[in-house]
Amino acid sequence: KYSCVVNAAWAAKFGHGFVVDEQPPKGSTEYRSGKIAVVRKWMDTEESEDFEWLLWLDTDAIIANIAEDFLRRLLAEESAGKDVLVSRSLLTSTGISSTLNSGSVLYRRGSAFAHGLLRRIEEDARFLKGTSDQETLELLREEDANVARRVGLLHPLALNSDAGGVTLEPNQQPVYHLYSHPDALRASFFRHVWTRTCDVAESARRPPDGPAFRTLYAQELEAYIASEDDEVVTSGRAQGVLGAVSVARTALNFNIVIPEERLDEFIEKVDE
Repeated sequence: KYSCVVNAAWAAKFGHGFVVDEQPPKGSTEYRSGKIAVVRKWMDTEESEDFEWLLWLDTDAIIANIAEDFLRRLLAEESAGKDVLVSRSLLTSTGISSTLNSGSVLYRRGSAFAHGLLRRIEEDARFLKGTSDQETLELLREEDANVARRVGLLHPLALNSDAGGVTLEPNQQPVYHLYSHPDALRASFFRHVWTRTCDVAESARRPPDGPAFRTLYAQELEAYIASEDDEVVTSGRAQGVLGAVSVARTALNFNIVIPEERLDEFIEKVDE
């Protein structure tokens, strides 16, 4: 709920429409497989006729750059000759997919190609058998030169987070996408972002900035790792958090370092 409020506030500030679609698509029994149907619905609806581009955001993704309309700048720089824009990924792994992350995707609304691509994904035999939309899109890019040409791959942090969680200031990492994180960790961090961006009294007292968000994220990770609840710490999503901590401690030079002994303890619990 916090991510939706912050994203809606960002959209309102810069004159964009924002919709939270809570209606399950017809014929879909699994929310991830229903994503394409939802996007297709909003690509076709009369309510979106005035919009040139449609941005899909997973609910575990939050727009952190509230200082500028980064989407207009991104589209001005990257959209020429493209009908779909998605961040490439260096660390994502969904099935065999490791090239891109479909948690945030831009579709050119009036494009016959974009409409056709969504239909191709939805009707692809591999997708119908359980392959994710992300993996299916990657396979289509590999198999079809026109898809590869018309689907633009952005910098990993242009519209997503890769596996590093919160690693840079919002002007360098405008979207924080906490995929593979435990729900409690997501909710706690997003509540902090909501407080800094949407609470008038708090925003006046402490203006939001990137380092503050990175610090809060590192503190939430440390608290999670220090948890005494083995069942929580060793959950399936814990490996995603481990990846985020590992990247934060090494390649991305986090401003807070998780104590080595705590990380080793966490690794041991995951291995068990």
